[in-house]
Amino acid sequence: MSKSQGNFFTARDVFEGQVTGNPVHPAVLRFELIKAHYRSNLNFTRKSLSDSAQVVRRFIELRHSLETRAAGKRAEVDLTHPVLSEFVAALADDLNIAGALAVVIPWGQGSHPDAVESLGVWKKINSVLSIAPINEERSEQTDSNADESLRLAETWCRELDAARARKDFTRADEIRKQIQDAGFEVRTNKDGTTIQRMLA
Repeated sequence: MSKSQGNFFTARDVFEGQVTGNPVHPAVLRFELIKAHYRSNLNFTRKSLSDSAQVVRRFIELRHSLETRAAGKRAEVDLTHPVLSEFVAALADDLNIAGALAVVIPWGQGSHPDAVESLGVWKKINSVLSIAPINEERSEQTDSNADESLRLAETWCRELDAARARKDFTRADEIRKQIQDAGFEVRTNKDGTTIQRMLA
């Protein structure tokens, strides 16, 4: 393994997009590195980073949904909760991260009728995984440049919707690519266009 052979990357290389062609969020790299057992080899590829980004995205969306539905309410949960009990038991078994994730990922895809309780469970899980957000104790801060790029991309979203409304689909596709090239995922439905920053 060496830089000259093209199979050695620093964390900065990954963050700056030299692996995937797009900047990689620190939470994605963290998840990529912790999802394999500490005594096994990690197959670090562009595809595996992309897969990790999808998992992190789902947990970010879950966190946002739970926080919105919980409306500021809190629930204190402890390790007797069934999900947390299984999660901790897997980790206690020689840091069986695959077993731990086999508990967490299906739970995350569930319906969560009690958003307050589920948010409490996720916060406990995330105090270990630290991916959504990457630091459970403090919110991530964005700099002014990031805010400006978001405002610009949101303007393009409105232009995209206007192009679709007048059935100028060629122009709409051009704007969509422009937004994607700026580092955003684009989703369009009957209510309009929304964006999210690409994670990888």
